[in-house]
Amino acid sequence: MSKITKTAMSLLLSTIILSGCLGGFSPNANFYTLSSDDRVEMEPMSMRKMTIQIQNVEIPDYLAQPQIVTRDTNQVEIRKNEFNRWGAPLGEIIQHTIASDISAFLPQAQVRISDSVYVPEAYNVAVEITRLDGTWEHKAVIEGWWQISDKNGKVLASSRTLLKTPLGKEDYVALVEAESILVAGLSQEITQALLSLK
Repeated sequence: MSKITKTAMSLLLSTIILSGCLGGFSPNANFYTLSSDDRVEMEPMSMRKMTIQIQNVEIPDYLAQPQIVTRDTNQVEIRKNEFNRWGAPLGEIIQHTIASDISAFLPQAQVRISDSVYVPEAYNVAVEITRLDGTWEHKAVIEGWWQISDKNGKVLASSRTLLKTPLGKEDYVALVEAESILVAGLSQEITQALLSLK
């Protein structure tokens, strides 16, 4: 092997090693998911039987990434944390959490999530999240739009939700718990609207 070839091989190997160090996941990264928080009143709201489908949840591009996002105190700068990440795509996590929350509020209902094959149910819930983040020592916020339609696509109810909850110093467990509470609040508003339908 020529000296030039050996030098090129060494340079290539160094580049691969450096790329791995800079671009790889840290073994100390933390992964999170939303849940039905014990601090939220998840008592059944009704024993009414109905079939509900939660469609894929739309989220903005700044949230459609593994890193958990926070907002600076100036409210225009966002920060992504490489070492605190969602354990699955955030839209899927929110979709499953809303389904779980509504199931808790309506224990006699059949609550499903839509998959790649969309089959309209009696009530179909579409959710678009426009904001889900927090500002340290300030608050966590969820904002979004949702609508309920019947199996023929007729919109039966729709609304905008904006909810806030206090947030302390930098603590990602506390942030995700706060966001779980906010998603539960969103789910409760949707459930109330479902119960108002005949």
